[in-house]
Amino acid sequence: MRKDKVVSEVLGEEGALTPSDLYTTDFKRALFGGYDRNSVREFLERVADHLEDRMVQIRVLTEKNQELKAELEEFRQMEVSLRNALKSSQKFGEDVLDSARREADLMLQEARVKKTEAEAAEERRAARLKQDIQELQEQRRRLRMELLSILDSHKLLVETMMPEMGEPPASLVDIGSEQDSAAAEPETDSRGDELTKAGTEVSADLSTEPDDGEEGSLHEKAQAGDNGTTENMFPWWPMAFPNGCRFQMLFDRDAINYAGTVNEFELHKSSAGSGNFAGARFYLCHTSLTGLTGNFRDNYAGNTPALVASFSNYVLPLPGGCFYPIPMATTFAYNNTDSLILEITYESSSGNGGGLYCGRMSTNHRVFGRTSTAESGTADTWGYNARLSFSYYPGVAPTSLGRVKALFR
Repeated sequence: MRKDKVVSEVLGEEGALTPSDLYTTDFKRALFGGYDRNSVREFLERVADHLEDRMVQIRVLTEKNQELKAELEEFRQMEVSLRNALKSSQKFGEDVLDSARREADLMLQEARVKKTEAEAAEERRAARLKQDIQELQEQRRRLRMELLSILDSHKLLVETMMPEMGEPPASLVDIGSEQDSAAAEPETDSRGDELTKAGTEVSADLSTEPDDGEEGSLHEKAQAGDNGTTENMFPWWPMAFPNGCRFQMLFDRDAINYAGTVNEFELHKSSAGSGNFAGARFYLCHTSLTGLTGNFRDNYAGNTPALVASFSNYVLPLPGGCFYPIPMATTFAYNNTDSLILEITYESSSGNGGGLYCGRMSTNHRVFGRTSTAESGTADTWGYNARLSFSYYPGVAPTSLGRVKALFR
């Protein structure tokens, strides 16, 4: 029967108590007494009906429970998928943020590098402009000195060759016109005698002292040292002397061999390179020593150094393979009896620097310390190439006949 099958499916075989069992079960009669048979049958039928209803409800609920379980499992799968998707979204968002941060940091770093490069380029441009200005000023100064030297040389030549004409006019036009008029006169054999007489007069005049306030205008260069072609970065090497330097160079008297007023000191630069040297000072000093010691003050040998140039920031000229002048604010009277010390000090430095030509000597020709106020330093035998420019006056004799002949070239 269908209803019994439903009950067995719900309760299983062990609980196979079906409504039909209630309908068909017969009870043994007791010999005495017992229940009313109809009443019992009626009750059993009610129980069977009620049980049948409950079985149907249980089946419906069981099926619904299975459906809900299936839906729940589906929801759980959806939850897992949503959680995975959420985690993926969070990770993707974090990756996007990290990538954006890295990109922003990279852009900021690139901007800083570009800013640094632009500032460095502006500094280099400013340094180049400053150096160009200094070079132009130095060219103007040298040109002025050369022009003054030429003018004074021609003036002296005219005075020597044509003493009978008296003092020559101050302007070149007048000098040129007088020379033209003198050249128009026919030459005679007596001209050689006049030149000889004029030369004798000039030699006599050269032994006199110059007038007060008279400016020296004739110039002669003397080699102070031609010691080799080895390149040495001292003293213009910021890497070695970032916190300053005190440096002495010795130039032998025999190499100079000339007495007079030094108005320019030139060092022989070997390689192109520049640098900035704060608080740079240049001194010249006589010394009786033929070799330097490690003590800066002892090297003066009792003489007093003269400050000839001072700069709040000295910029080393860029070109190499040439002599470059140290702009002297004060001249120096060299006696040609002692040797000469050039002392350079500076408080700090920056840049690449530049090398100088030098060579090994038989005695110590340089000493260096690593601060501007060092009392002692390291002495060695490197000697540097340099030359001096002397100014002298009409009426003041140079120390050699060769300098006198220079007046008539």
